[in-house]
Amino acid sequence: MIKRSTGFKDLLEYIPTIHKDDRGVFLETYSIKTSMRDMHSGWYQDNMSITHKKGTFRGFHAQYPRPQVKLVRCVSGSVLDVVIDVRPSSSTYKQTYSVILDSNIMNMLYVPKGFLHGFYTLTDDVIFEYKCSEYYNPKGQIRYSHNDPAFDLPTQCYDNNIILSDADNTNIDHIVHFTDDNNPFKGM
Repeated sequence: MIKRSTGFKDLLEYIPTIHKDDRGVFLETYSIKTSMRDMHSGWYQDNMSITHKKGTFRGFHAQYPRPQVKLVRCVSGSVLDVVIDVRPSSSTYKQTYSVILDSNIMNMLYVPKGFLHGFYTLTDDVIFEYKCSEYYNPKGQIRYSHNDPAFDLPTQCYDNNIILSDADNTNIDHIVHFTDDNNPFKGM
């Protein structure tokens, strides 16, 4: 397992060793004995989403109180995974980081507390998995606009033909644009 720094404190990319033979592939996706030993290890919930259409965006989401650490990966297809650091005490506050997570290399992104998370599908029929440090709390769900002007986002987030869920659609009143005043992670 290769651990790659992102330039953001505690935000890490992991690239597993893939063992291939005539039968297919085998890889280790998590082990406390490897370079992952420094990461959060108290996982409470695993989630999976299946997205049928290329050009779909899921996000930007977070949870508060009881924010989640996430370990995310794409097990079928590929996505542009995008995170935004909203920890006011961080040197990378309000900066975005994006990486292509691809099922051919099975890379993963370790997302610490205090980040908004979303992804844009680059292929049809994407299967995306999340390992989470806290249980999902629908009352604590926070959603920010996929094209929020407060952040320097990848061009895919501004796609006029982007596919969004009703819950993530910016025309709905509960989607907010990020400001320092409405940041629930002020204490981080």
